[in-house]
Amino acid sequence: MSRLKPVLPPLTSTASDPLARAARKNPLYFGVPFVLTMVIGSFALSTFTQTRYDLHDQKVSQVGQIPLAPLV
Repeated sequence: MSRLKPVLPPLTSTASDPLARAARKNPLYFGVPFVLTMVIGSFALSTFTQTRYDLHDQKVSQVGQIPLAPLV
């Protein structure tokens, strides 16, 4: 029975790869910016969402203030 060769190379990095060396040396180098991006993005999205709902409430309250003709 013949042995099949792997299609993809193994996921190991070479020693000459500076990015892999930096990640191996200090994993926080990539983790901290990722977490900061997630936290800042969460606050930004909550601000935009609140603005959206505030504008919708203003529009609904303006429509509610229109006087209706009496039904008599």
